[in-house]
Amino acid sequence: MKKDLLLDGGWTDWSLLSDSDCSEPCGGGEQTQVRTCTNPKPQNGGKDCEGPDHKSVRCNKESCEGMHTLKNPCCSTTCGKGTRERVKKCVNGEDDGYKCDKIKDKSHKVEECKEWSPFQRDKCPSPCDKDSDEYSNIEKLKHCPDRAKCTDLSEDTGPKRNCKCVMGYELDEGNWKCREKPPVKPTPRPIPVLSPVSISVILCVIFLHKDLPEGCT
Repeated sequence: MKKDLLLDGGWTDWSLLSDSDCSEPCGGGEQTQVRTCTNPKPQNGGKDCEGPDHKSVRCNKESCEGMHTLKNPCCSTTCGKGTRERVKKCVNGEDDGYKCDKIKDKSHKVEECKEWSPFQRDKCPSPCDKDSDEYSNIEKLKHCPDRAKCTDLSEDTGPKRNCKCVMGYELDEGNWKCREKPPVKPTPRPIPVLSPVSISVILCVIFLHKDLPEGCT
């Protein structure tokens, strides 16, 4: 009977992952390549392939000279927290071998922004203005609760405010409301303790019209 031969595994050629985009549009980025131990597969107890099945390789090595970053200089809001868009655009010609269509989703970026350099008091509402929702997406600037006095403490570095409950209420920061203060528990009064001299005086008064006890004069 013929015995099955051992067949060791062999690697395929390196290939790019289908969803592995280059990390940079120019100037050198990284991209992932993979290979599998299927050329051939190990059979009949043959050895597996040795070494890694994936690696990073350099990509988009072309110089970024000629790449222009267009940035929307304006935040979507002047006073609160908004967004700003950044768009990278290739302005090189195609003759240099670098094609602009390599730049896909990674060329567009939306970032959060705050135009507080400096804070524009003449254009921005006070953080104490309950009719304005300009700062509604900034947790530390949400409107003060009912029964709370708001003090505007805004500076050049940005809007600020302080909330203080009035009319005997205190601020419950966890539930963000003013609540009644719990009643103050009275301080227990200590029970007076009579000294031996005081006891003697009391006894002398009691027996004033009687035979005085020893010690009374």
